[in-house]
Amino acid sequence: MLDASPGTLTQQSKLGQQAEQDLKRAKAQVTKNQAKKPGTAPGANASARSANAAWAKRAGLNAVGAPALMGRAPLRRRQPRGPVTYSSEEVEFTFAGNTPGVDIFINRRKIGTTDNEGKLVVKLRSGLHRASMIRAGYFTQTRQVQVQPEQNTFNFRLLPSNTSILQKNQVADTRAENARPAVERAVTQNSSLVNATLRSEGAPTANDAAASANAATAFTAETAISEVMNRFFDPQQTNSVMSHDWQRVVTETKAQLALNPDSEEAKARQFFAAGQLSFLQRNHADALIAFRNAAQAMPKSVLGHYGIGNVYLATSQFSEALEAYKRALQIDPKFAMAYRGVGDVLNNLGDPKQAMQNYQRARDLKYFSPSMAMSMGRIMADRKEWAAALDYLGMIPPEQQHADALLLMGDVYARLKKPDNALDAYTRATKLNDRLAVGFYKLGESQFRRGQYVQAVESLERALVLDAYTNSLDRARVRKTINEAQRKAR
Repeated sequence: MLDASPGTLTQQSKLGQQAEQDLKRAKAQVTKNQAKKPGTAPGANASARSANAAWAKRAGLNAVGAPALMGRAPLRRRQPRGPVTYSSEEVEFTFAGNTPGVDIFINRRKIGTTDNEGKLVVKLRSGLHRASMIRAGYFTQTRQVQVQPEQNTFNFRLLPSNTSILQKNQVADTRAENARPAVERAVTQNSSLVNATLRSEGAPTANDAAASANAATAFTAETAISEVMNRFFDPQQTNSVMSHDWQRVVTETKAQLALNPDSEEAKARQFFAAGQLSFLQRNHADALIAFRNAAQAMPKSVLGHYGIGNVYLATSQFSEALEAYKRALQIDPKFAMAYRGVGDVLNNLGDPKQAMQNYQRARDLKYFSPSMAMSMGRIMADRKEWAAALDYLGMIPPEQQHADALLLMGDVYARLKKPDNALDAYTRATKLNDRLAVGFYKLGESQFRRGQYVQAVESLERALVLDAYTNSLDRARVRKTINEAQRKAR
């Protein structure tokens, strides 16, 4: 490349003037030598040719008398790199996923589709490959895969997103990319994960080191995100995702967006995670904005619509919540948590029959939460189906029991004329929440019926003190029971 600085241009101008003078002298010498007489000795012409060549070299001429490049050898056109080379050894390699019908791409070329068991067995050359797993309705995954005789299986898990249009576009983009020349793909490649496989023979460059660092960052971020999102989409683990998990998703997705700022999937995920953080902090206004941004960034994903439904439900906007949950179910009819949301909305709107059907649908899809079990138990208790109510309340693990569920359980036992069980449930409820006036009232009533008058007086007196802030009890009736218990305790 020519140096265009002012000092260099002046120097090049002087060199050009000197070259013109040398050129004139060279031409004169060439004419003189060509005019030699026929009787000249045989070696004379050779000497003349050598002299001509020497003058031509000084004047900047090539062998045919045309000006040649000065100060450097002629530039050669850079030859394109050859294809990526791997070991000639082929290994029988297995891709094992959680769903059938997944298209597997190796270094941007499709090699097959997983069978009904979610597996694909192919032969690959040993070495480092870039594998992409693509299926409509699922988030695309891209991983580095090391193929070796002793490492011949790769397990993956796709997360459902139902973004079928986006996934089809991604497949089309992949196929279009394959049609481009290898060198052009290497120049424009944005993904750091493939840089290692595009490296030709020779020492690693600074770009290679940066690519390796980016690959490690991308892999770490995607692994962390996948772990949280896997649990969220799993109906049996979704309730285990806490604020610190969503904060991690926000942080790692931000790192991904720094590498690929045009990823709509990453943008939607970041909005949704931020919305979940705000929602868990009861900041419903910020949560609603974030969920709407997620729905706008990725309208064919359930995430944004489901989050919007949760905010509307929490703020008693039941019609709007129902509409949002139904949009999520239109995208994914098997999204269990949305059925739970629809059940909660209908239960609040006074339609327990339809609410129960949606709760049951969520259960069929393996979703469970203590609050849903509580709602199902209360619906059964209102129908006076006591045994069914106990069945649902009994689904709540002891470590996840809460006071309201235990109070309802005590009421059901009392209806079934099982006073010992009722007393035990009320006792556990007041231990979990020692500020619950109605809990101590029911405990005192149960103790009175069991003849435990001293304990009943203590529980009922505590209930009156706690009720001073809520005034939810029939205080006259409670006082009457206390007086009667004191009389019988004498």
